[in-house]
Amino acid sequence: MQKRTETVTLATFGLALLLAFSVQAQSRGSRNVQAGSLINRGRNTQVGAAAGAAAANEAGVKLKMPAVKGLRSGTPEYNASNVSLPGPISTKRRDWALFDVEYHTAARWTDSLAFTYHLLTQGRNEETHQTEFSYYTVTVRYIDIPSGKHRSCVCLPPSLLERFGEPVALGLEVMDKSGQPAAVESAKGGMKLPDEWWKNDKVMSSTKPAVVRRSGLVDRSKTPFALINANDYEVVQ
Repeated sequence: MQKRTETVTLATFGLALLLAFSVQAQSRGSRNVQAGSLINRGRNTQVGAAAGAAAANEAGVKLKMPAVKGLRSGTPEYNASNVSLPGPISTKRRDWALFDVEYHTAARWTDSLAFTYHLLTQGRNEETHQTEFSYYTVTVRYIDIPSGKHRSCVCLPPSLLERFGEPVALGLEVMDKSGQPAAVESAKGGMKLPDEWWKNDKVMSSTKPAVVRRSGLVDRSKTPFALINANDYEVVQ
């Protein structure tokens, strides 16, 4: 609109002074109207963006993270009738670390959510006797999630706890069905780590002390805990 105003002014430059003043006055009025329209349009856009953000928050995911060390539990024992199985050969208690996250969804239905866990444990290298960190990650995807409170849980088996050390940092990323972040949380205990430490090259590529990538962190549905409070956990895809 600015170019159009300048063109009109140039075209009427040779007209009488009174006419020129009239055109300029009209032009100033037009600009004021345009400016007012732009301001109102900007306000409307801001209001629309705020409303969109509020709607996104209402449809988002709220997390309640567990303690960094997780919940310790011995292996569940089940009794069954009419089953002939050999008795246990070990009576020693062996603890699992359970990382049970409570989350809330506001949308009436959420098609799917992918929970990616990042776990760091601290132990000692058996050969060098130097401090060594182990990094575990696993993704669990839940589908057809109704509004309300739910739980998500992954477990670190006893053998990994005994061999590679105690949990010292836990991170969680939740992605929606389109791969967009729905929530991110990090629990670091007393460790001096960046918020999303699993994305930090300095942390993950450290050699002194070493950070070793390992497998073994598993979804709860693949452990002996799968049948306990089953209604709290949505279907895993």
